[in-house]
Amino acid sequence: MIQVMKLIEGTEKMKEYACDKLNSLLDETYKTIAEKEISKVNRNSHLNLTNSELHFIEAIAQCCSENKEKTGDYSCTITQVAERQSITLPSCTVAAKKLERKGYVEKTKATEDKRETRVKLTRQGEKINTVHLYIHHRISREVSKCFTQEEQEIIIRGLEKINEFYTLIKGLTRFSPHNRWKYDEVVKWINGENIEVIDEEIIGD
Repeated sequence: MIQVMKLIEGTEKMKEYACDKLNSLLDETYKTIAEKEISKVNRNSHLNLTNSELHFIEAIAQCCSENKEKTGDYSCTITQVAERQSITLPSCTVAAKKLERKGYVEKTKATEDKRETRVKLTRQGEKINTVHLYIHHRISREVSKCFTQEEQEIIIRGLEKINEFYTLIKGLTRFSPHNRWKYDEVVKWINGENIEVIDEEIIGD
């Protein structure tokens, strides 16, 4: 019995160590990637772009591409971008206006509903996004060389589970009860349905 208890205790310690190690590695990896991207942005200060704006441009490009495949219209609504970025509509509108002033985004009117404002990247915005995606692709390609095919598959499955987990946590921990996931949303998420997570702005005093 004592041996069994020691075995259980040892197993629990290993689990605790694994959790601590995973937390540390995730934190370090996130910081390293963020620092690399910020460093590249700082070296290209003439572009007058922040790291967040680079990813906002990428989100617009993704939304526009999806709409083009469905409708042939290479533009998207502010709402679509806000949902993809998990930010509020007002925040998304402000970000789009800043990028419009910088010459990376332009506004267009919807053909069906003239009251609806749509956005798309300018030629300069497209160039920036192409370079940004190339850098991401090059980094991923170099990292993948460090692993065997089997290891790559294991890492991909692990990261997919981590992303799924954080989506669940984000949905359950919204400050506003109105935005927080309820039982029905959790069931849909378990069944593999794509459930929107509404982000929230915390306004200081």
